[in-house]
Amino acid sequence: MMESGVQRVQYMVLTIISDGVLSDGETFMSKLVHTVSPLPISIVIIGVGNEDFGKMPFFLGDENVPPRSGNKQAARNCLTFATMKSVDNDLGRLAEKILRRFETK
Repeated sequence: MMESGVQRVQYMVLTIISDGVLSDGETFMSKLVHTVSPLPISIVIIGVGNEDFGKMPFFLGDENVPPRSGNKQAARNCLTFATMKSVDNDLGRLAEKILRRFETK
């Protein structure tokens, strides 16, 4: 919709809070690369609790490099992953960490 020469753009952020490790990361990354990455959406996954989120290497890649699924690279990196443990359960620091990553997307 155009109003006074200004175009409105919709953008969504999906936030997922997880207390466990994603068991089917390959399927998730395939959907992310093939379906979600071209859309105006970012996905923020926040790990909570004492789970070893290091078991999810597909989320822990370089924030500046779009993820891959097989031989296809995502249109852009629309995924941000952070754990509460990495910021000593400080919500303010978590928000800063996530928002800093949005600056580069």
